[in-house]
Amino acid sequence: MAALNAASIAYAIQNIVLDGLPPRYHSVVDLTLGDGSSTYPAGGVPITATSLGLPQGQIISFAVLEQTGGVVTAPVANYNPTANKLQFFVASTSGTNQHLTEATTAYAPAAMTLRCEAIGY
Repeated sequence: MAALNAASIAYAIQNIVLDGLPPRYHSVVDLTLGDGSSTYPAGGVPITATSLGLPQGQIISFAVLEQTGGVVTAPVANYNPTANKLQFFVASTSGTNQHLTEATTAYAPAAMTLRCEAIGY
């Protein structure tokens, strides 16, 4: 199976505002990814800052606001600013007090849409 990559994400900008001093872009974007056959790459799925509506490609802040599709078994998504990747965390399959661990490369997420807010330049 092929691994998810930056080209695997469909970006749909819902709203973008230029605000503050110095001016920063505040963008609300829907990211659609996963199809149940593409697997999670080691370390996370790379994202493209310019596709988030940030023309200079610099992310100051990124947050997942809501998630639709596959919600019952969906991973918890978190942005890793050091790697510029969207990481997925899933429940451990052992024990009664399950904790979240980063998904393995065998994980193939179902189709999902993440509404995100990106702030940057």
